[in-house]
Amino acid sequence: MMENDLKKKIVKALNICLSEDCEDCEDCPYISYALTGKNYKGTNCDTEMMKDILCYFDGTNITEKGGVKTMKKNQEGYGDLFIYVPKFKQIIRIAEGTGDNLSPEDEENGYMDYIYYEQHEISTDMPVVDGGQILLKEMLRDKYGCLADCIQSVLERIYSNGSLEHIVLK
Repeated sequence: MMENDLKKKIVKALNICLSEDCEDCEDCPYISYALTGKNYKGTNCDTEMMKDILCYFDGTNITEKGGVKTMKKNQEGYGDLFIYVPKFKQIIRIAEGTGDNLSPEDEENGYMDYIYYEQHEISTDMPVVDGGQILLKEMLRDKYGCLADCIQSVLERIYSNGSLEHIVLK
């Protein structure tokens, strides 16, 4: 999709979502991602719109901490990672935390960042069956050279076995 077309699609959807009565959903370019839509994948229309917004900003991560939004360009090796764990027939999505899940207590206890993960069951709709985060007392990018370097920590947290057989999906 051309950048200008993507921008128009996003602006149209935002105007519909932000209207006072939000009754024009049928005209929204993301309606097919809503709960009853043909492209519904367990997320929703808002999630799909947000993905496009991030694409529009050319892979820029927007994070908010303490009410301050920061934008940083994705670095190679830190994009979402998917692994398959044959023993449990699950696909795990591993992502760098965005900062919005840290509570004031987490910050008081010295946590600065986290690894986010979701466990997906291998079935028709690939539902999320569990998930969580691993709190870090240092920035993920300082602790791990890339997101793949934290696979062992995620497997240890989920299955209590960091050396479990897994396949990194492309």
